[in-house]
Amino acid sequence: MSVDRVLAEADQAYAAIQRFPGRIAAARLSGSAGNDSVVAHVDGAGRLLRVELSETFLRHADERRLGEYLLVTIERAGLAAEEFLASLPGELPAWISEAAARPAPGEGER
Repeated sequence: MSVDRVLAEADQAYAAIQRFPGRIAAARLSGSAGNDSVVAHVDGAGRLLRVELSETFLRHADERRLGEYLLVTIERAGLAAEEFLASLPGELPAWISEAAARPAPGEGER
């Protein structure tokens, strides 16, 4: 790989990384449970934005299981955010993603 190409890819990677915080903040993801009767919405970092409960759920749900539904739904939304975050390095040139995945010198040695 030529030095010019490495520099060009590094510039592209830097530009992509600069966009990550905005993309993370702007991302809207969700998880649901109970046939979408409970839906949790999170941003790209997994911060909970809101929870929606359908009218049907509110009329017919067993209130003893409400906490369980909420926890499952929020966890699913959090997993969607984790998948989103994990996909971001895929936008970088492969050699940069591979280098970032390697431990830093001295890391993990003892």
